[in-house]
Amino acid sequence: DGWIVATSISREIKNEKRNLPLAMIIAPIIVLAIYVMYFLGLVKMVGIEHILTHSGDYLYYASEKIFGENGKIVILLFVVVSVIGTLNGLILGHIRLPQSLQEKGLLAGDRYQKVSKTIGENVNAGVMALLISLVWVVVNYVVMKLEWLPGHDISELVIVSQYLLFILLYVKVFLLFRKRVVK
Repeated sequence: DGWIVATSISREIKNEKRNLPLAMIIAPIIVLAIYVMYFLGLVKMVGIEHILTHSGDYLYYASEKIFGENGKIVILLFVVVSVIGTLNGLILGHIRLPQSLQEKGLLAGDRYQKVSKTIGENVNAGVMALLISLVWVVVNYVVMKLEWLPGHDISELVIVSQYLLFILLYVKVFLLFRKRVVK
């Protein structure tokens, strides 16, 4: 959900009214092209029958064909680096979100406008992002430990709840639009 978080750093983008919409259009097209090439490459290398019969092992099979016996380790390193990079972007975006909302007058008070001189970020926003993340870690642990969603990934719950909350956000935006507070 980096697309949603990207909007919270809009004030830091040069010519944001032009560049942010461009990025939100071009980046998904690039990601889609990469996924299609990845899928077509796997089908060409491994074969559709192997993919259908070997569940998740087809990626390891392909990596061994490309990188040799230690192919699994290479792929795992790529995945770990990718996850860490994504996590870094999400953390920075979530820390900036309350500050961005407050600058636009959508949060009361000024607790998210004060930026720490030592670290260059808002500490209150960082604590808020940490607490929200910890809640999801606990929910993830409990659901996985007690096997409440057998055969499903807990990320489905996060995504569904996030999009349900977006409905409330969209309703609020439409109400503000009708009151002519936003364009």
